[in-house]
Amino acid sequence: MTYEIEIEECAFKPLTFREDNGWGALDGVAMEYGKHFRFISQRKNSAGQRMCMTKSDKDKYAPMVTGVYNVFLAACT
Repeated sequence: MTYEIEIEECAFKPLTFREDNGWGALDGVAMEYGKHFRFISQRKNSAGQRMCMTKSDKDKYAPMVTGVYNVFLAACT
């Protein structure tokens, strides 16, 4: 499976955070170094849920700790 990601904006305080896209406007919220953020798909799954890019909880090479994780699309939680 291949994912295509289109980045519309790259900033510490994106203008799109001011838009309410069903999650509530985030006006005044800045992206911060070391803090988590999400890639949220504009499409929904068959159950009508928003889909987010996420990573597995387990290291790809477990039991070794490499910091490499599989990334996939799943329902946002």
